[in-house]
Amino acid sequence: MALVSDAGTPLMSDPGFRLVQACRAAGHPVRPVPGPSAPVTALSACGLPPIPYAFIGFPPRKEGQAVRFFEPYRDTGATLVFFERKTRVESTLKAAFKALGDRPYCIARELTKDYEEFLYGSLASPDPAHYDIKGEVTVVIGPPEDTGPSDEAEADAVLAEEGEQGGKPKEIARRAAARLNGWTAKELYARMRR
Repeated sequence: MALVSDAGTPLMSDPGFRLVQACRAAGHPVRPVPGPSAPVTALSACGLPPIPYAFIGFPPRKEGQAVRFFEPYRDTGATLVFFERKTRVESTLKAAFKALGDRPYCIARELTKDYEEFLYGSLASPDPAHYDIKGEVTVVIGPPEDTGPSDEAEADAVLAEEGEQGGKPKEIARRAAARLNGWTAKELYARMRR
């Protein structure tokens, strides 16, 4: 079966991602036809929502810089697409989790080549096998799943867990905000101070 568009790459201007998502959920392989760029090619075949999306290039190497790099995208609801070196996938996914909280991801490897592969996981519990990969890598991180706002009890529990990890109060609040729905770091910081 083929999904063809008469105007641009399929899924970037139509709701075709639902078809790709259904095919992947049923266990059928999905292969993109070579396109003009890896980000669009990865988005068209990974099954994560393609719109809105932000292509953000290469994340910084240092962990703190990488966390700050992802933070502006925490509340946008956009799918994020970026390039990464195969040896840095683990550290980058960890930085993304610290900044964004749990989200689904796809590692699109060797796009349009014989060994093309799509690897899936969640930022909260990535598959360690995804760290030992070869070839060129494009990473797609989907938007957060809409699970509704976290209640006060959950917020307090997450603050306690993050507090056990140590750090300054603002840092603890920022880490907790990345894990909670509907709470900002400022609100959590104020909650800690009361």
